Amino acid sequence: MLWGWGWGWWWLSLSGCAPGVPGGDAGLVEEVGPAAERVFARDREAVLGLAGVFEVAYRYEEVAALRPGVELSEPYGAAAREVVVVTEDTGRRVVLVHLLVAGDGAGVVVVKLGRQDWAYESGEALRLVGPGLWRWEAAVSGRAGGE
Repeated sequence: MLWGWGWGWWWLSLSGCAPGVPGGDAGLVEEVGPAAERVFARDREAVLGLAGVFEVAYRYEEVAALRPGVELSEPYGAAAREVVVVTEDTGRRVVLVHLLVAGDGAGVVVVKLGRQDWAYESGEALRLVGPGLWRWEAAVSGRAGGE
């Protein structure tokens, strides 16, 4: 199985295989067997387990003055919550949205940090082709479809 997720410049593949969950291709389950179905279910639950509310701490520190005569600010820290929400779950595709919630009371600020799109055997993968340059390409043969 190829689970891939894209979020900004990230790309990750997890091993395993087997459809047969809601939204999957139940016709392949007989070919790959119950063990593969368990691996798929385990990996899918791991992706869904990324959702939740997390306490985060940030430390801000300027490390270089980019112009002569500029004084660096004093370092400081801040605490916030990161909320990860499942916005789509079709079985073969799971979308997570990450929100940063800072402040309290009337001073709450919500910032969308990013989005993760997880796809089961999508047939495509992002490939780094240069500094900061990514391109969608067909998945490498043998890396999807149950391997």
